[in-house]
Amino acid sequence: MREFTLIPVTTNDKKAKKNSWTLSEFCSSEHSGTHIDAPLHYNREGWSLDAIPTHRLWRRPGIMVDVSEEVRTSMNPNFEIQPKHLTEFEIKFGSIPDGAVVLIRTGQGSKVRNITAYSGLDRNHKMNHPGISKNAAEWITTHTNNNNPPTHNHTHEGIVGVGIDTLSLDKGSTLHYPAHAVLFNRNIYGLENLANLEKLPPTGFYITILPLNIHQGSGAPARVVAETGDTIALHSAAVPTCTLTHTVELGEFCSSEHSGTHLDAPSHYAYNKWTVEKIPLDRLWRVPGHVNHILTSADLESWEEEHGVIPDGAVVFVRTGWGDKVGNIQDYSGVDESGKNNFPDQVNRISTPSEPSL
Repeated sequence: MREFTLIPVTTNDKKAKKNSWTLSEFCSSEHSGTHIDAPLHYNREGWSLDAIPTHRLWRRPGIMVDVSEEVRTSMNPNFEIQPKHLTEFEIKFGSIPDGAVVLIRTGQGSKVRNITAYSGLDRNHKMNHPGISKNAAEWITTHTNNNNPPTHNHTHEGIVGVGIDTLSLDKGSTLHYPAHAVLFNRNIYGLENLANLEKLPPTGFYITILPLNIHQGSGAPARVVAETGDTIALHSAAVPTCTLTHTVELGEFCSSEHSGTHLDAPSHYAYNKWTVEKIPLDRLWRVPGHVNHILTSADLESWEEEHGVIPDGAVVFVRTGWGDKVGNIQDYSGVDESGKNNFPDQVNRISTPSEPSL
């Protein structure tokens, strides 16, 4: 896989008196940086990325199994997590809850800035790093905590995902990837190259996985967030959080930064303002809002007169109805005979921008 590349299309003019556009394209692998493995990655009949039910990615109870000291003292670069590590965890900390994501800290993540050390690349160009044994994977697939109430659809889900701070769920020297095969045959997804696992407690936190939503994808780079703290404020934006994400390092697919449903960082049209990775997490994570308070194209002042003041730190949604046309790109872009785009925005009723619509 080639190195991750960010290709400038147009860049803010530092000398411009007014705002100007910044826009890039990027190339990446589905399995680059911190990412999710969809079951399809190693199971032809498994869920693709967009088929994984959203509730299996959103605020799942997390547990962190720390074997880093045992890995260090074993002197075995291909150390494997065994069922005993999981049963010992439950003896010490209690049963793994239904619907949980199991995170495994091997300590390998501390080497991430040195790719040779992180991959354990030897003189024969073979990788060597810790991973999950086939027996541990089988233990995970058969684990169900029947003492907990079912989470969805009145059924017990068992463990829904497994994450690790290495390049792969399987040990580096593997030839057949048995952990991948066992887990993905049961539609249990994987998280690889996780960061900051040492900042997590063994239990008492929630995990949310936010991948690129690639149609029929086998995986995607993902922002993985843990809600931590002694108490979890279920309806507050001020929940302590910890990002478990490394940046993308390698590349395969190419896209615009502004493709599909996407986020515009302030730097997109304002020089020297936040780029996407600099936006504070609390401005993206569970901000104030209400499901019935989705704006139409009415003026914000009129909306506030009817519904009250927009809360501080809120995200404002504007519903124009234009999304109904998304299946037809010509109708959705409103392109006319002169080649210009025409669609509503939140300031003017119809926009015909001189710049390309992004």
